[in-house]
Amino acid sequence: MRLIFDTRASNEHFHPPPYTALSAGASLAGIECGSSDDLFVDQGDIEVCFYQFHTPFWLHEYFGLPPIRASFLPKWLQKALKLGPDEEVSFLLVVIPMGWSWAVWLVQTIVCHLISLDTSDAELVSMYKGSAKLQACFAAQVIYIDNFAAVTVLEEGAKAALDTMLMRLQQAGILAAREPPASPLFGFVVGEDRGSWEPAPTRFWRVALATREVFEGRRFMTGRDMSRLNGHLVAAFSLRPELFAAMKVCYIFAERVGERPVSVWPAVRRELRLVWSLLPLARAHCRRPWASRVIATDASQQGMGVMYADWSEDRAASVGRVSERATFRGTMRSSHAPRTVLEEYASPQLEDIPCLL
Repeated sequence: MRLIFDTRASNEHFHPPPYTALSAGASLAGIECGSSDDLFVDQGDIEVCFYQFHTPFWLHEYFGLPPIRASFLPKWLQKALKLGPDEEVSFLLVVIPMGWSWAVWLVQTIVCHLISLDTSDAELVSMYKGSAKLQACFAAQVIYIDNFAAVTVLEEGAKAALDTMLMRLQQAGILAAREPPASPLFGFVVGEDRGSWEPAPTRFWRVALATREVFEGRRFMTGRDMSRLNGHLVAAFSLRPELFAAMKVCYIFAERVGERPVSVWPAVRRELRLVWSLLPLARAHCRRPWASRVIATDASQQGMGVMYADWSEDRAASVGRVSERATFRGTMRSSHAPRTVLEEYASPQLEDIPCLL
């Protein structure tokens, strides 16, 4: 159990934090391996993560609890603080509070700084850094605040990389431990073929049965309940973002209905039946080669267009590994700028590359 503080008043004293680049299901989907390679994962967890990081003295005054009478404190604490029973006492938080607007960015940045291997044999993978190609003696690092892991194609390589991360945390005075081998990573596990990612069985069946309950038998539902179901579906589909295209009416229902229970719309039932049938496809196959036929699409209010070209596999991979999300995150851009990569392979028909890149 962890304390989460209501820091809305405190947050008003601070500028909005920078964008936080986290590893997630989409990060795992971007990991590639050879056609005959197996995936091996070793992961760890930082215990009571936020509360292991001490804040500087000047921050303490922004995170104080309301004063209470000393009589509510244990006798030994009253004596230690030399307080009379009718005196008031206030406590200040001296660690990073969960709930503070800067908490996630600070902890993620600190953990990445401490345990990123930062060598030619390792690469930190996040949603905005594109794909990582696994080879022998190479580890993909995934870090999500208090969860971190090494993914390699050699079992001993994953253990060695995690040992290094745990050692660095220990040297910084941070308590962390290795997770059991079968533990899900962000709710996903390596498939039985050892070359793919899939939702953990518990997560998969929880989402599948909840979705089926709604489209088959549930009569009434609130918008909040629908939002919860949408969140679980999005998490399951994060390995295959193209599956998000099947969801639209569910979001409209959640937004318009709000807190009141209403009869589930027929359109929602139809959409959830489709989504339910797509759930088994929510897997990321890391051994699949890049397709040599490249397709580009665009659309507007006036029409749409589709173009294709035949490239070599290496050429398609060089462009495809660039994270599209990084285009819109100035400080988190991919190591290869999308414009640079496209210009390198541009044909005379593609010289006018949009300035957005």
